[in-house]
Amino acid sequence: MRPPDSSPGGSGCRRWIRPPVIGLGAGSSRFRLGERVGAAWLARTCGACKFCQRGSENLCLTPTFNGWDIDGGYAELMTVHQDYAYPIPDVFTDEQAAPLLCAGIIGYRALRCSGLPPGGRLGIYGFGGSAHLTAQMALFEGARVYVMTRSSAAQSLALRLGAEFARSAEAEPPALLDAAILFAPAGGLVPVALRALDRGGTLAVADIHSSDIPALDYQKDLGPNGDLRP
Repeated sequence: MRPPDSSPGGSGCRRWIRPPVIGLGAGSSRFRLGERVGAAWLARTCGACKFCQRGSENLCLTPTFNGWDIDGGYAELMTVHQDYAYPIPDVFTDEQAAPLLCAGIIGYRALRCSGLPPGGRLGIYGFGGSAHLTAQMALFEGARVYVMTRSSAAQSLALRLGAEFARSAEAEPPALLDAAILFAPAGGLVPVALRALDRGGTLAVADIHSSDIPALDYQKDLGPNGDLRP
């Protein structure tokens, strides 16, 4: 398939793409020529390790990645295994769909790991590219969203998107949270977020990298309050 706006002269590391199918390999039957599909970071997995066998392919021991191990979205052409391509619904434009295949996937997984109940209160710490997509997903599903971020511009964006509350990164939300997601690469916010949880709540940490997490006080930070998930 041919990525749009491809840069000449080789493969780049861009991972999220949404081109049309321009050719099909032998035995490929999932898509049709001309169909709009997307490719994300994960290009292929072994299918044999214990993680693949139990359906956790994102934890595969020997994965292959688009834009790292094989040609990515800046290549003129790239080959994608049909099992790791995603049909793009017509409701999305190309520009809307592309970020969902990278930042959106990170946020979607974190949202599901948080265990947010229907109509629950979600705290989001940090409000960058993945977080603002996650907030929109949660709002679409009927959640009440509270955003804690140091950026005044990000606070304004959060309120425009529908968040009920947007203050500084260490601010105390106006109500206890049913779930929280940490996007900011600041380990010092882990105890802050944990203390904002209601009983049984979960903090999902969605950072790719982070500063060190300080020592936690079990009674104040965990205890009956909630769970911490990477």
